Amino acid sequence: MQNFDYIVEYQLPNIICNDNLIEEKVNKCKDIKYYDNSNNLILYIVFDKDNDKLTHINYFHNKKIYKRDKYHYNGYLSSTQNIDSSTNRVLNEVFYNKDAKIVISKFYEYKNNINKLIQLHLHDLNGNIKHIFFNEQDLFTYALNLFIKSINDNNIFIISDKSKLLYSSALYVKDTFLNKNISIMPVIHSTHTMSNDIDNGAIKSHYKDIFNNLNKTDSINVFSTLQKDDILKRFNYNKLSIIAHTYFKINNTMDYKPKKNKVIYVARFSPEKNHLGAVRIFKIVVQSIKNATLHFYGSGAEKENIRSLIYDLKLENNIFLHNYSDNIEGLLCSSELSILTSSMEGFPLCLLESIACSCPVISYDVRYGPSEIISNNKNGFLIPHGNENMFADKIIEILSNQNLQKQMSLNAKSSFDKRFSPRVIAMQWKDKIKKFYT
Repeated sequence: MQNFDYIVEYQLPNIICNDNLIEEKVNKCKDIKYYDNSNNLILYIVFDKDNDKLTHINYFHNKKIYKRDKYHYNGYLSSTQNIDSSTNRVLNEVFYNKDAKIVISKFYEYKNNINKLIQLHLHDLNGNIKHIFFNEQDLFTYALNLFIKSINDNNIFIISDKSKLLYSSALYVKDTFLNKNISIMPVIHSTHTMSNDIDNGAIKSHYKDIFNNLNKTDSINVFSTLQKDDILKRFNYNKLSIIAHTYFKINNTMDYKPKKNKVIYVARFSPEKNHLGAVRIFKIVVQSIKNATLHFYGSGAEKENIRSLIYDLKLENNIFLHNYSDNIEGLLCSSELSILTSSMEGFPLCLLESIACSCPVISYDVRYGPSEIISNNKNGFLIPHGNENMFADKIIEILSNQNLQKQMSLNAKSSFDKRFSPRVIAMQWKDKIKKFYT
């Protein structure tokens, strides 16, 4: 049996220690297959191709999968799925805490081509069933109900952070605990419509309940003035606040030392992030600055499409595709410029991270967020959406003018400290909560 040292940190099943199993490392990745002496596949251990973390283990019998163990990012077993070998559908799923204790079980029924959740079991610390629920909403409501009962203070402020289940449960407890002063404030993280039609477009599913219950919502927090104005115009709802994200730097001692002509783009590889547009833009850039480099960091389904365009445009010596990185601060501190070519955003954290690291930014001026973070001509540039020539010109302008780059770098860090630092955002939340009880 071969020794793959990189898997010893995980809570792997004892069957792997069986000396009768034959190990095979899969080409071009860290995945491992295990076979019995009859060459039947028994286990398939799968690692994330972008960050090399163990994601799951598939178990096989008679060449068909019957079980899957899923692993948490930190290495411990998080859930086990039992699978119908004939249909590959999940029959039930067990969730564990980090001590490998069962906390929740889910059971499914296959009906009308849909694998529907029909029951959830909540377990105590000994693994015994404590409560039975018939949907996730009831579980959320039960948990929030217990939490509200445990609080002695009659003034309760609930921040519903994206989850539509939490928001619906918050509405329920507000109607139930009439003896308590419960205030609800959902937070809208992204564009609230499914399309760019802000005035008439369909509302995203996880925000529908919010906009259908505005009379029960004490306030809504958004991250940009533009989104606040759009919601006010469409829904005539004015109890809106703007408190942005912040960013906690991991390494406050890291200096900003950019490499000449290095540009970075940190985002998942998906169509709305428009990496293909960034490649076309950089084709224009390298015509003026031959040694300019653009580094993409991320993961996602668009990766091969991006790679193909890079080679089609003969930019393989200028544009580089990288996997997800845990050292984004170090990468930003070594770049002269950070870019964002998305077609839509909520509040782009990549821009916030950039200015926190003193790295100037260029972005399309899309809904929502870039115009809140970028002060045009100060810490970066805002570009009309789709204007690739102007975008390229501004990249060239910064890379070609060291005095401009240095001044924008200073402005970037200053703008973060004044508007988005943890201290500033914490004070805004403190003031917001105080207003509900004064």
